[in-house]
This record gives sequence, structure tokens and C-alpha cells, in this order.
Amino acid sequence: MAVHINPISVQHVGVRAFSTGNKVDTWKVTFQVYGDEVHTVISVPVEGPRTAAPAVREALNKLHEFFREAEHVAELEKNNPTFKRVF
Repeated sequence: MAVHINPISVQHVGVRAFSTGNKVDTWKVTFQVYGDEVHTVISVPVEGPRTAAPAVREALNKLHEFFREAEHVAELEKNNPTFKRVF
């Protein structure tokens, strides 16, 4: 099944300040995820990038990693009937 992922919103939600004086930009990147059997919206929090474009790239990398891990778990369940998920 092919799934399409499109960024639909990038919000700079603030700057996180640390007692050391360091500051980190925080973002919320929202994606539309759709395919033959799925249509949803997923928001991914990101800390660090100074501008929107790198925030989108980092959020997309996080989302891809999530889907890879979900695919791995699905394969484990399919191939091992005694496999148990831990939530």
C-alpha cells in the first residue's frame, strides 16, 4: 500500500530556555498522511532547528522512523504468533 505524507503546517511554538543560558527553538510540524486505507493528520514535535525547513526535515525523519518501527512490529506479529506487544 502506498502512503503519501505531506506537511500541512509548521508552527514555531516557542523557545525553550535552560539555566545554562542556552536556548532551543521548538516546533510543531503537522503532516497529512493518506493512502488507500488510511487518511489522518499527525503532529510531530521537534526541538533544535532554527528555521522551518530543517524542522520539517527532522519531523519527517521522526515520522519515517516511527513507520519503520511499526512495520517491524507488524512483521514480528505476523511471523511469530506468540509475540506480545508491550504498551
